[in-house]
Amino acid sequence: MDLRPGGIINGPALVGLVDAAGWMMAVAHQPPGSDAFTADLSMQFLRGAPVGELCVEVNALRVGARTTVLAATITSPAVEEGPVAHAVLTFVAAPPS
Repeated sequence: MDLRPGGIINGPALVGLVDAAGWMMAVAHQPPGSDAFTADLSMQFLRGAPVGELCVEVNALRVGARTTVLAATITSPAVEEGPVAHAVLTFVAAPPS
């Protein structure tokens, strides 16, 4: 269900991947037991992402007490021209209850 014709992974699946990776990075920068919620996500699809291994690199642009802003890049070993997608995400911290 996550494929487009030609064996290309669809956009919603890539957004889910980036959101999950970003959430892990955002939570890792908060106190134990905290959670984080996606407040904003902007994604550019640069090239087709073929079925197979994908790599997501997430970098923290700003880590604050309430929000975390991240940049994520998705690459594929099968695509030599460059990244297949790039995203900027903002997460809002939810302190432990």
